[in-house]
Amino acid sequence: MPDEALSADELDLLAAELALGVLEGEERVRALRLQLSDRSFRVAVAAWQDRLVPMLAHLPDAEPGPALWTRIESQIEDRAPDGIVRRLRAWRTGALSASAVAAALALALLFAPPDAPQPVPPRPAAQPVAVAQLLDKSGQALLVVRVNVATGNLRVRSLDLPDGAGEPELWVIPAGGVPHSLGLIGRNGTSDIAADARTRDYLRPGSVIAVTYEPADGAPHSAPTGDILGTAPLSVL
Repeated sequence: MPDEALSADELDLLAAELALGVLEGEERVRALRLQLSDRSFRVAVAAWQDRLVPMLAHLPDAEPGPALWTRIESQIEDRAPDGIVRRLRAWRTGALSASAVAAALALALLFAPPDAPQPVPPRPAAQPVAVAQLLDKSGQALLVVRVNVATGNLRVRSLDLPDGAGEPELWVIPAGGVPHSLGLIGRNGTSDIAADARTRDYLRPGSVIAVTYEPADGAPHSAPTGDILGTAPLSVL
């Protein structure tokens, strides 16, 4: 006699029961036959085993009380398909001889709290940033310089540099008043500069940033030779 066709939910419950090891007799034979012949059922059993084994490792032994199955049925009956309720009752009969661990697993499936939220990784500390807006004598903005004080990396945005011979070269002038070259920058657009270890120490709030036109050859130069086009002190944001 062919087996009664099971719905998808009933097949999934049968796979869970086989994974738990609570099936007996004809039910177990049928489940094992399905496991051999039906790939989707075999995958479902493996999935339940993957879910149940870690839970079993964390569950303490528990002795079910007499009202356990009544509570489970009252929780499920109003919302589960009829087939599942029918199979749950059949399972209850078989489970009278099963271990308390199986009952504890059933409870865990029904009443397990949601997964604990994952800890949020701490945000990286903000990098100290200093800026300078270089103006010419008329107050026209020439450059905006942004400095990561911790790394010595600069981003320079050229706004309105005047015409002139040579290439724009950026300088940092610390408290001692001696200019140190930061390198050539573009006349237009954005330039990125990585200050070397020597000049990085001068990139501190209060130091002055300046720009001149210098020959392209030999840059960075040891000292400026052209007129200063504009200056501005570094300020912390």
